[in-house]
Amino acid sequence: MIKHLLAPALIAVSLFSATANAELVERDWNNEGDGLITLDTVSGKKWLDLTVTDGMSINSVSELLSTTYAGWDLATQSDIDELMEGYFERSLNPKTTGPAGQTNTTLREGWKSLFGITGDSGKSYGLFIDDENKVSMAGTRNLSNYLYLGYRRSTDFDFSVASDGVFLVSTDYVTLTEKSNIQNVDAPLAALGAPLLIFGAMSLKRRRFK
Repeated sequence: MIKHLLAPALIAVSLFSATANAELVERDWNNEGDGLITLDTVSGKKWLDLTVTDGMSINSVSELLSTTYAGWDLATQSDIDELMEGYFERSLNPKTTGPAGQTNTTLREGWKSLFGITGDSGKSYGLFIDDENKVSMAGTRNLSNYLYLGYRRSTDFDFSVASDGVFLVSTDYVTLTEKSNIQNVDAPLAALGAPLLIFGAMSLKRRRFK
């Protein structure tokens, strides 16, 4: 009896595991059709294209988080681990001095299509601050199926290189559609604001003259 009950349960777990891999889809950021955001439909996290911050340092990007990159945050080691392992469908251990593993050409090219090509040699690399508070890199490179995760770049947050962007992640309303929806909701409220203020002033005036 127990075996009969366990079998469907194991099948269900297997099916869940098979569908739990990250599915990444493009979204627009500031302009229709720019495709500069990648949405992880499993975690709900949004990632900014690495080409947007290509050649910038952690510090230079951090200084723009309240303006140019409002709504975005610097990705953590756990954010990167979740993204890489979910997309490449395998467990990866960060490695500071070489590749952390390998993938196949389809997944490699898919990554480059989603996150963009950084530099001029077909790489798709991004910087992040790792768990040891150092600057590390993750991504893939052209004509190679090597995966990099936690490759140590520097101890200096001002470090930058032309082949690396900076990983920015968000759970805020940063896609073009989300921002447009917020503006559409705010517009009627703003339009109602003035009549309500006038009505309130008129009511106050009536009370004074009674």
